[in-house]
Amino acid sequence: MRDHKCLQIQMRHRLENFKKKNEQLYIEYNELLCSQLDSQRHYFESRMEDIRRENESKMKSLLKKSREVQTKAEKYEKEYHFVKQVNDSLIKNQRELRTKVTDLETERDALLKTAKVAMESKERVMELEEQVRDLMFFLDAKNKVESSPLCNEIKEGSIGVLSASNSDLNTSTSDVGARKNNLSSTKKKKKKSSKKR
Repeated sequence: MRDHKCLQIQMRHRLENFKKKNEQLYIEYNELLCSQLDSQRHYFESRMEDIRRENESKMKSLLKKSREVQTKAEKYEKEYHFVKQVNDSLIKNQRELRTKVTDLETERDALLKTAKVAMESKERVMELEEQVRDLMFFLDAKNKVESSPLCNEIKEGSIGVLSASNSDLNTSTSDVGARKNNLSSTKKKKKKSSKKR
């Protein structure tokens, strides 16, 4: 009985020791677990803070780039509108210049026609002046012949030896004949040219 009692006491004692050890182990395990969890919590919180900072930095960088892109887009849009206005203005000026060139060509053609008519008129006037000169010379020579004392001989066309003063008169008479021939040939040419027109 005593042995049995001793054994029970030993068993109780061992059981109490075991319980104490178990409680101690449980406490140590809990402390270790809490410590591990706490360090992990600190690690993940620190990691999350780093990630948040990185994201904020990336967001700031992206916002800065976005503003730069927006500014460039606005600048390019302004340049596009300016270039478009210049292009439209150049096209309009080109059309106006083409119209002016056409008008100037028409005006040039009209001036050339006018100049041609003026040249033809000038030539005609010169021809008429020459004819008038010939006619005046002819009339002057005719008056001289008619007022000459040798009028009948000149009209009949007889030739004789005359003195020095009469030889001048013969020379002028032969010039009158040549002028008459020139006048008649000029008149024939004028008639032909007027028929062609």
